Amino acid sequence: MTRGWWWMVCALGLLAACSSEPVAPSSGAEGRSSEVPLSSSSGDTSTAIQQAPLPAAPETPATAGQPGGPSAPLPESALGPDADAGRSQAPAVPAANSTLGCGQPLPADDPEGPWPQGQWLERHLQTHGQKDDEDSPWSFEREFYIRIPEGYDHNRPYPIVFQGPGCGGTHPVEGTYDFDGSRDQFVMVALRPQYGIHYETCFDDKEGEDSIDWPFFESLVDYMKARTCLDENRMFAAGNSSGAWLANELGCKYAGNTEGYNIRAVGPNTGGLPPVGQEAPICSGQPLAGIWIGDLRDPSNPWEGNVLAIERALRVNGCSNPDYHAAATELFEVPDQPDICRRVLGCPPDYPVVYCTFDNGTHEFHRDFGDVAFPRFFLSL
Repeated sequence: MTRGWWWMVCALGLLAACSSEPVAPSSGAEGRSSEVPLSSSSGDTSTAIQQAPLPAAPETPATAGQPGGPSAPLPESALGPDADAGRSQAPAVPAANSTLGCGQPLPADDPEGPWPQGQWLERHLQTHGQKDDEDSPWSFEREFYIRIPEGYDHNRPYPIVFQGPGCGGTHPVEGTYDFDGSRDQFVMVALRPQYGIHYETCFDDKEGEDSIDWPFFESLVDYMKARTCLDENRMFAAGNSSGAWLANELGCKYAGNTEGYNIRAVGPNTGGLPPVGQEAPICSGQPLAGIWIGDLRDPSNPWEGNVLAIERALRVNGCSNPDYHAAATELFEVPDQPDICRRVLGCPPDYPVVYCTFDNGTHEFHRDFGDVAFPRFFLSL
């Protein structure tokens, strides 16, 4: 395996928090759940993408030029096979698309227990598959937690948020955002990393198409769609540290997915997007909204990892200026929180790009901020 610059970055920070062992490119793992049949998206990275000329940023009194230091040019392979279509005109998001669980009461005969509203419920799914570089198949019972909104209406399609915690064995519910006063506007799911896979307690977030977390995610989406009333057009991924790497990669892989696994927007705190085609999965090339939170001097997960994810979104969304450092921005207000968020101008209204930067030189959860900023952004879509 090739060990590149990533080991140097990790050596400077907290090893567990960085969650970032580089691995060689892989062509894909076939994973299936015993719960439901799966289908997955794919892309062809062997075809070179021709970059269409992009118009200049609109003239505006808003801020141009962003902090964070210079970033390397975004490679075309980071966009995905359909990126030119996304850059020319991002499709409008249709009205709510309800799932099979709509019109049905919550499960009354679940062998794992009842489904009370307003509480976190522990559940499990069996997943299996095989990595390309391993001789034997894998099989894991994955653990996750569900929160059904207080006052849940089985005839109303709810947005759903999938979240992951950072490394270190933190309980998924304690290591994710609870959205404070907005929590009952969402169905929420907290994922636990599979122990012993990547740095023992991190998500499998540097394995490209081979990650055990893609079969888990697809199984989990199918599980939730069959049991709860969801809006398929408003499925979101968020997380902290390793969970943020996972969120970025879920957005990269599943944005615009037409087989039922579409991620509309992401909300990563710290984390980043690893080199696409090496450690990240094949990107769909479809538009993706997002709000990224982090520290400009994070010693464990450098902010430039999120700059890569932001610039990728700017390009596939068809924003007028895909350069993070030069794009014009305006204030994105987060109630009762510091004014540290900027919305990039010139992006389609259905696919906004927002980033919020601290400058404390720490690797932080930013819980109080994320509990307000994430639902504020997601509910605007």
